[in-house]
Amino acid sequence: MDYNDTFLHLVSVSSENDDLQFITYGSFSALVGISGSFGNALVIFAVLTTKKLRTPNNVFILSLAFADLSISALMEPVRAYNILIDKDLYSKRPLLCSVIANVCFVSCTCSVWNIGAIAINRYVFICKNRCYNTAFTWSRTIAYAIAIWVICFVADLTNIFGWGGYSYDPKFLVCTYDRLASYSHVLFMVNVFISIPMIVIMLCYTAIFYTLRRSSVRLKNSHGNRTVPKQTHSKSDIKLLKMVFTIFVAFVLCWSLYMLLLLIDFADRYPPQVYKMAGVLSHTNSALNSIIYGVLNKNFRDAYRRILCCGEKRKENIRTLAGQLVEMKAINMS
Repeated sequence: MDYNDTFLHLVSVSSENDDLQFITYGSFSALVGISGSFGNALVIFAVLTTKKLRTPNNVFILSLAFADLSISALMEPVRAYNILIDKDLYSKRPLLCSVIANVCFVSCTCSVWNIGAIAINRYVFICKNRCYNTAFTWSRTIAYAIAIWVICFVADLTNIFGWGGYSYDPKFLVCTYDRLASYSHVLFMVNVFISIPMIVIMLCYTAIFYTLRRSSVRLKNSHGNRTVPKQTHSKSDIKLLKMVFTIFVAFVLCWSLYMLLLLIDFADRYPPQVYKMAGVLSHTNSALNSIIYGVLNKNFRDAYRRILCCGEKRKENIRTLAGQLVEMKAINMS
């Protein structure tokens, strides 16, 4: 085998590996889209139809589910179609590229801000309980959730009016905001819409941990005495706190690589495989939260079971009724 044959062989192997990566990445995007769409739709339906879940503190969970549904139901199927079927999709439909980029930007920023709102909600409930019923009435909580979406839409105007921008990213294989257009814009977005909310979230959970630890010490010291601590928290409150903290941890794990790349690779030198991995991790987060709710929260678990099994129960009731009718007919004929 001469030099030219060797070179052609290496090119062929490289092309096959690239094709395999594209197929794997496209298939995974389709899987995330299907599972995330089903899971987030299930969360939304569960909150809207279950009395125990229709509470002010779940408004932010509902808002987060809508943000995740936007990613999994719109972005991921289009990305999978672009990767697996029509690689020229975005070049032929630039308007579609802009819409997908807008959804990506707004939904992702809304996700982290809703997670921040959940942390603040739990902080006020645990640490400033006397203020909770005033600060988080139904109307105020809904207003907070709407304000988050409005702020994220307004922030996206920086892309529309030229500070940032929209483009197809060949490394992420998706239309998103242009990470190479302006480093000052990247710094602004990362700090205002990611870093600051993350700091607030960590401060909230640190304060919650300190308050619960202090409350636990007071409770232990009160045993054998007549004095009873003024404020205790139920097991359901603690379980809910564990659930929302797990949501935050999952978000950090899924998005850290993406945020790191934005900050340290403005020259765009890192290989595409690293960006593909960051894309896989970040958008997988949209399919995880519904699973976390079901695993860690009994009310969500019961709601899932009721929704998913209602069809079987209805069929069983119909069969039972049909059997009773047959028995009644047989008795009448005899």
